[in-house]
Amino acid sequence: MFIGITGRYAAGKDTVAKLLEEQGYIHISLSDLIREQMRFEGIELTRDNIIATGDRLRREEGFAVLAKRAISKIEDGKKYVFSSIRNPAEVEMLRTLPGFKFVNVIAPIKSRLARLQSRNREQDPFTLEDLQTKEGLETTNDPSRNQLHKVEKMADVVIENAKGIEELKEKVLRL
Repeated sequence: MFIGITGRYAAGKDTVAKLLEEQGYIHISLSDLIREQMRFEGIELTRDNIIATGDRLRREEGFAVLAKRAISKIEDGKKYVFSSIRNPAEVEMLRTLPGFKFVNVIAPIKSRLARLQSRNREQDPFTLEDLQTKEGLETTNDPSRNQLHKVEKMADVVIENAKGIEELKEKVLRL
């Protein structure tokens, strides 16, 4: 079984991935694959650099490069959850896996902003305006860049994460 996860900032993507890990899934984050490349190249690990490196890799190696790298890590007979999917070519590549299910995790913007403020990470947006600006960077029409607005529409399942962990867990268990 293969599940892919997308969603906006602080929608709960990592939480969904962790819940699936508790069910025996192995988690592969496409952003972690970018971070691996950045460490190899000696690039500072910032959110902006992660986006720029992902864009560069797509231009140099094809729009589905991150999905291809993720698929190369698969071992037979195991279940996988893929997160940080932000480009339509990545979804299309992952759809070649048997039984692949693609999930968009959503939450109201005010809830997401509150989560960002409470986790207090240096790179996270802290105001509504900052959040909207950052999300705008992930919604371009350039096929080599993040196209979250297009990827969200490709979801097989939408999970709303607005009422707490127990309700979210119930929804994840139904996948």
